[in-house]
Amino acid sequence: MSRKKVMQSIFDDLENPKIREVYAGSHPSFEIFHTLAKARRRKGYTQVTLAKKLKMPQSTIARIEAGRANPKLETLQTIIGELGLHLYLREKINQEMVRALRPQKNYPDLL
Repeated sequence: MSRKKVMQSIFDDLENPKIREVYAGSHPSFEIFHTLAKARRRKGYTQVTLAKKLKMPQSTIARIEAGRANPKLETLQTIIGELGLHLYLREKINQEMVRALRPQKNYPDLL
């Protein structure tokens, strides 16, 4: 099987929420890189097309999507912008925060 078919098979498997959850738990940045690859394909771009638009090597795109690179924030912002995505940070809500918020507001969906 060619490398391209292997990678496509992996991406197809990762569409399964249970498989994605297990993988994402062991690779914290997985969701970012998986989302970039999905958005690229949705726009109809190949890695080569995206790389040419961004004036960067295709191998950089491939390493980022495969989780084998630690791109700078600037690089991520450039890719994200070309793909029509937005990057935002959200505070992780844990059980202590939910208990602290409960007396003030009703947040039953946070559990």
